[in-house]
Amino acid sequence: GLVHDSRNNLQLRGLVVLLISKAAGPSSVNTSRQNYDMVSGIYSCQRSLAEITELIHTALLVHRGIVNLNELQSSDGPLKDMQFGNKIAILSGDFLLANACNGLALLQNTKVVELLASALMDLVQGVYHENSNSAKVKDFGII
Repeated sequence: GLVHDSRNNLQLRGLVVLLISKAAGPSSVNTSRQNYDMVSGIYSCQRSLAEITELIHTALLVHRGIVNLNELQSSDGPLKDMQFGNKIAILSGDFLLANACNGLALLQNTKVVELLASALMDLVQGVYHENSNSAKVKDFGII
């Protein structure tokens, strides 16, 4: 019930980051940098990381809202409206990603930035391969 509600799609990615942060506990490696506020066993930078994770996911969902204009029917509405909607989806998703990158930079942790950049790269490559495979399937008349 905590992960999936029948009425809402809960923010699972941020929740996972917070749960791992809570389970890992405070770091004893470098106590000089651990001057962050701790609330309920979670540092503010860990909460920020969870927020950034959700922001990246939201940006990807906005980007996936782009409509393929080649597949539109005349009954779907005016083409100019769909083109405008695509532009807004791209700009909105890019704005969210830019804010996520800014938040990552404020964390001042290059390992975290590298890890999230690598995860984002893998995610985008997966979406690209998914879209190219579905286009190949359509070309062969399977769908």
